[in-house]
Amino acid sequence: MKPVMTNKAFCDKLKHIANDLVTSYRNIFPYNLGYCYAKGKYSWDCWNLPKSLIWGWQETNVVGSYAKPNLATGLGDWTGGEIMKHCTDVSTDFSTAVAGEFMMNAQNTHAGIYVGEHQINGNTYNVIEATTAFGGGVVWSYVTASGRRYSRKGGYANGSWAKHGKLPWIEYIKEVQIVPLDTLILGYKGDIVRDFICIYNARYEANIPEGYIVTQRVVDAINWWYTWINTRGITVKQNIPNALDTEGWKAFLYYWR
Repeated sequence: MKPVMTNKAFCDKLKHIANDLVTSYRNIFPYNLGYCYAKGKYSWDCWNLPKSLIWGWQETNVVGSYAKPNLATGLGDWTGGEIMKHCTDVSTDFSTAVAGEFMMNAQNTHAGIYVGEHQINGNTYNVIEATTAFGGGVVWSYVTASGRRYSRKGGYANGSWAKHGKLPWIEYIKEVQIVPLDTLILGYKGDIVRDFICIYNARYEANIPEGYIVTQRVVDAINWWYTWINTRGITVKQNIPNALDTEGWKAFLYYWR
């Protein structure tokens, strides 16, 4: 089994469905696989929602269309419990959940997807699920660190989630925040190395590789750069944009890129 999309792409598709389409909950084939019953109107059940996206569901607006099994993905027409058996990093601690992870209740009768915290009209959500609860259809909800299931953060409770795990068909990529040019912190301890790399990439539009390792070469490069600007009396906190435009920055690129 190989990934067919990143966790960001997976969550973006789920958010589009929850936010932009008219949806209903149906747990009878083929109406549970993203069945189109009118333009912009579709139906799913809980574990067939993520399954249909992995199989390649498309928003066709063609009445009667739905996601067909795509066995090339290695994902069969499985129940949520069978899907969970193929997940990795399975945990009962929801404080460790990563966007795009599959979630199940203790009875293996209901599934959802953790998508990360999201604000809608001042309310906080972090799960998307197909359900008859919370208004019905593909809806937003909220899970606490202990697994309690709510309509939203601070909303009303409805059961609990038992475990979550990473789907083998999803590539989980840690998001790297691009740091604005004027927010570099003086000194490089802890995340300053990461921040420096982010600034480099923000300015020169390079790619930040997933799981990059801060090597001694990177540390030496940052030491060199700070030595260069300090010997010239450049105040980093106040003049980062100007400092990055100096010959020293060009020298940094020449020697360390």
